[in-house]
Amino acid sequence: MPDSLDLSFLYHFASPTHTLAEVRINGLPEGTSPGTVYHWLLYHHGADRLERLRFKSMGSEGGTEQRCFEQGELEFDASTARLKLEASDVAVAGGASHELSFDVADASTMADQLVSQIQLYVANVVSGLPPRMHPANLALRLGLELAALTSLGVWGLDQADGAARYGLLVGVPAAAAGAWGTFTVPNDPSRGGKGAVTVPGWARLGVELGVFGFATWAMVDTGRGDLAVGYAATVGLHHVLSFRRIRWLLRR
Repeated sequence: MPDSLDLSFLYHFASPTHTLAEVRINGLPEGTSPGTVYHWLLYHHGADRLERLRFKSMGSEGGTEQRCFEQGELEFDASTARLKLEASDVAVAGGASHELSFDVADASTMADQLVSQIQLYVANVVSGLPPRMHPANLALRLGLELAALTSLGVWGLDQADGAARYGLLVGVPAAAAGAWGTFTVPNDPSRGGKGAVTVPGWARLGVELGVFGFATWAMVDTGRGDLAVGYAATVGLHHVLSFRRIRWLLRR
């Protein structure tokens, strides 16, 4: 499991044949769905198999907690738990009953081997999530975006005479901003991943490099070569600091 992964065991129910646990992944980006943060995992000892119970709803009544899953229902109190399963590969392995009874146990008593299996499962979940970006790097990115739009506007202003130049002053950066905001990857940590058109990660990266590259060329074309060098270097620094996001995009 990655050193940065902060995992909490919220519930641990034990029986001679099965273990049931709820775990929480701490420190995920704000807005991460509860279905990604919380995981109910059922382990069959004899088959050495782990299954995720897909959560639907929860409630409580008279000191008894209830959890509803796609595979069935769980009821538990301070000492015992009962899981009624409708469909579960783990539950039926080895001829186990569809109704399982557990004792409430302390998470510290869980076998090390099972803890490792749960950690591996959660690590695999996290590996598919978008990485977090440092606020300072996000601020740098915003500055680069604004500088790009300014550069493209100035370049557009130099491309024509009369009223047309003012149309290009607005139109060129507006087109770049439109592409930037339209083509997105869901859950992109740099901007929330909300846009009209979902594209593969490499395509999103291509849009960004296209805008940054066009802005750099526009600075050179308008006689601001020294500024272009500094801007290009800063863009490079931003992408070095964003290497985890870039790797994540290329896997999408």
